Amino acid sequence: MEALLFQMRALSPIPGPSPGCRDVRRRGYLIERITPVGVTEGLSERALRIIEGRNFAHLATLMPDGSPHVTPVWIDREEEVLLVNTAEGRVKHRNVLRDPRVAISITDQEDPYERIILRGRVVEVTGEGAEEHIDHLSRKYTGRSFQRIPGQKRVIIRIELTRVSS
Repeated sequence: MEALLFQMRALSPIPGPSPGCRDVRRRGYLIERITPVGVTEGLSERALRIIEGRNFAHLATLMPDGSPHVTPVWIDREEEVLLVNTAEGRVKHRNVLRDPRVAISITDQEDPYERIILRGRVVEVTGEGAEEHIDHLSRKYTGRSFQRIPGQKRVIIRIELTRVSS
């Protein structure tokens, strides 16, 4: 059973952690590297590859009672800021307006053992550029423009990262 719970593989070669980073190892294998954002010079190549791929992210926000709300989302980035596009008034939109703390998990669809886990704070929710952005995301994930719902207003949620675990 333990082998199933901790099925892992060695990542090679891996340089030592940057200052401020912490490696988590089990039986000599690197399980994850925890990087406080701002300590290093940006996201790792691996993290960028996963974020920029056609990989679905799972965004966790906090409900009014403190319980988590998790939803699959399309993900994008501008430098070190992650972007999520949603319809105004959805649960995730209401949650981040009330409490900006979020967590995001992204798994590489080509290799489900490759993943990154991110924490951050919503620094902006804006409708500016949101219609164009949802078209960009739709082309990335589906290959075609987004099918609009009449009367629906789109917003971009900008997330500043505070922690990256890969």
